Amino acid sequence: MKRYLFICLFFLLIPLLAEANEKVIQLQYKPKSSVNVQIKKVPPIRIFWEGIRDTRKRPREIGENQEEKNKFIRIVTSDDRQVRNFILTVLKNEFNAIGLRLANNADTADRLLSGSVMEFWTIEGRTYNSETRLALEIKDKAGTVLFKHVYSGVGTNRGRSLSEVNYQESISESLVRVTEQILADSAFLAALVEESKPAPSEEKTAKEKTTEVKPEKEKKDKSVQEKPAGDKPSEEKKNAEIQAEQKKLEAKRLEEIRAEEKRLEEKRLLEKRAAEKRQEEIRAEEKRLEELREEIKRLEEKKAEEKRQEEIRAEEKRLEEIRAELKRLEEKRAQETTATTVTTEGAAEEKSGTKTKTKKPSPSPTQPAKTKDPYFGPK
Repeated sequence: MKRYLFICLFFLLIPLLAEANEKVIQLQYKPKSSVNVQIKKVPPIRIFWEGIRDTRKRPREIGENQEEKNKFIRIVTSDDRQVRNFILTVLKNEFNAIGLRLANNADTADRLLSGSVMEFWTIEGRTYNSETRLALEIKDKAGTVLFKHVYSGVGTNRGRSLSEVNYQESISESLVRVTEQILADSAFLAALVEESKPAPSEEKTAKEKTTEVKPEKEKKDKSVQEKPAGDKPSEEKKNAEIQAEQKKLEAKRLEEIRAEEKRLEEKRLLEKRAAEKRQEEIRAEEKRLEELREEIKRLEEKKAEEKRQEEIRAEEKRLEEIRAELKRLEEKRAQETTATTVTTEGAAEEKSGTKTKTKKPSPSPTQPAKTKDPYFGPK
């Protein structure tokens, strides 16, 4: 019976232990900076987002607090779908803001876009460090894959321990970096407008078939291939310009990050100094409080001593009064005793004198009375 109760108690405590080692937060888009990319010529196509898949093993887990070495706290979301829905919403809003047109369904779209969440993790130590890694895929209306690439971005932040807002800001910054990489990628933009290309297996089959085509067809294909060859320098120049612009943007962004890091370091230094000053004030207040406590204790002891002295004086005064009262009573009693003694003696004397006067000797009835000798005078 005891073993059964122990097992039941253990399974009841498991959820409580799990809750103590994890913190649930809600994902909200709160970037400190905006997407710093401008597209010179927005592709005149409509994009339909098929969705975002979460390929991570634990979709709810998004980070970990590692401030204490022996007590890591997992950061989780409320459900398994929150991460992919959050990323999809952010990308849709940023694509709209940059000018790309989004379709409401696949039938009215020119390109189909989908993604997979490969990494979505934030480590909280002295700072918040977030990393988001996303694989994007572009397909045409027929479902042919035109483009695949993996984009990643990091976000850093400082703040209070286990702050939901600081987690949201750090995660949002990583998504801003991912969005900048996507929109600054010339290959991604080119895949939105270029014609469909066969898959690698289809290319091999087509290559085998071309060996059996007639010479006229080969010449035609050759002329078709030579035609864009003349435009190759301009295309390379355009790509070089895009890459140069991308490098400028990256250099600018790097300077902004360094400036932001410097600002945060200065802010942290100021906060550290303020915290040290506050600690000194707290220590001074604690010392003053201790002195006040000692003073209160001393005064209470003094007051208690004075009260005790007053009680002693009152007791001595009362004792003197009792002694005086006792002396008075003793004197009164002595006087009363003396008066009683005198009165008793007087009464006794009076009583004895009366008895002497009244008592007369009576002659004995058996003996004759003695005659008195005659008195003869001098001769």
